[in-house]
Amino acid sequence: MSIKLFFLGCLVIFSTSLWGNDAGEFRGETKAKIEILQKQNDELKENIDEIKKDRKSVEEFKNTIDRQDKRIEDFNTLAIIIGLWAIVATFISIAVPLFFAFKWKNEAINEAREAASQWFKNNSANITNEIDAFKERLDILGNEAEYKTNHHTEKLNELEAQADEHLKYLQSQKEKSKQINDVYLQENALSQLANQLRTKSQNDYSFEDWNRLAFAADEKKLYEDAMYYWRKAIEFGKPSEAEEIQTLINIALTQAELSRFEEELVIYDDIIKRFGNTQDEESKELLAEAFLNKGIRLGKIKGREEAAIAVYTNLLKHFIDNTNETINESLSTAMLNIGFEHSKLGNTDIAKEMYYGLLKRFQICDNELINDSLAQALINLFELHLTRNEEFGIQYIDQLKNYAKNKKGILLQYKMLQIIRNSLEKEQSDIINNFKDEFHDITIEDCSCRIEDWSWEELDNWANSLEDTNVRERVIATIEQFKNWDMDSRSSRE
Repeated sequence: MSIKLFFLGCLVIFSTSLWGNDAGEFRGETKAKIEILQKQNDELKENIDEIKKDRKSVEEFKNTIDRQDKRIEDFNTLAIIIGLWAIVATFISIAVPLFFAFKWKNEAINEAREAASQWFKNNSANITNEIDAFKERLDILGNEAEYKTNHHTEKLNELEAQADEHLKYLQSQKEKSKQINDVYLQENALSQLANQLRTKSQNDYSFEDWNRLAFAADEKKLYEDAMYYWRKAIEFGKPSEAEEIQTLINIALTQAELSRFEEELVIYDDIIKRFGNTQDEESKELLAEAFLNKGIRLGKIKGREEAAIAVYTNLLKHFIDNTNETINESLSTAMLNIGFEHSKLGNTDIAKEMYYGLLKRFQICDNELINDSLAQALINLFELHLTRNEEFGIQYIDQLKNYAKNKKGILLQYKMLQIIRNSLEKEQSDIINNFKDEFHDITIEDCSCRIEDWSWEELDNWANSLEDTNVRERVIATIEQFKNWDMDSRSSRE
């Protein structure tokens, strides 16, 4: 038993020894592990603390974001509310005035209608009378306007026709120059002349050579060629002063053929400027022609009547002491045309004064152009005196009748005015029929102013101003018979 106890004690001691060793080792290891775990635990605590801090920051940041979101949401809500209020306020600011405006407008319209209705009821009779009177007055004014327009046109046509007649004279001066070269103007004149001149160098062409080429081209209506040759004649032909002026006039008239009227006027200005102080007699005649041509052209351009009068006046001043008959032709035409232009402008007193001045300065003579100017001045004076209920001097009537013997166109105008004047006393229908028979064969060359171009404005105004009803109706009827003169036979001849 004791042995057993001994061995058991030994075993216990041994075991205790082993356990003590193991326990010491275990304790050491455990302590180390505990220290490690403690360190890790401390680190974990620190991490946990940091996480708690971060979590707290996150929560604070989150709270901040939430607050910002709420503020933004509040702002959005406020903006929406303000926008809605603005829309509502705008609508109200527009709708309310429109409502009241519409309301007031309707009220004003209704009041105006009621007032107008009441006024119309009170004044309907007067309005009807005034409307009828206005219509009647409107008809009268319409007739007067049509009447004045037609007669003004007729007057202008008459004056333009008379100006055309004088322009024909100027063209005839160009024809006179052509007559010198008739030998070159046969059917094949241009080609024949070209063949003749082809053997010569252009440097050897004389003024006459270039001039003949120009007239030949002009005869063929090759106007650009004609002007080219005339310019060459001036440049290389060594013309005299008079020849150069005549050539420039030919170029100007050719420009007119091409309707280049401003270019035509420039050439006349050049002639007047360059040769205004010439002492050569022939050059003076051509200078006067350039003045006259310029005045006629200006007179044919609407709105330039005053300029035409100024040119004619300068022509008269330039040759105030002239005794040259050819220049006198231009002066007599200029004085007549000054009267025409003043008539266009309605200055009948000045026109009348100019016509008498023309009769005083010149006398009936052997010069046909001067006589034409004098006769036309007498015709115009006869009409002016008639329309003013004035006596026309018997000496002027005698001059007119004397000249009309050989000029059927002047005779036509004189007899027409005579018949109209006699209609103041009695009916003229039979005499008018005889008149038509007498002049049934008249041609455009016989009359400087065709009957369809006759101006009736002054005659009509005068006839309508006559106080005696019977006389007025008789004179108007006489004028109407001339107005309605059948021109079919004339048209067939033309």
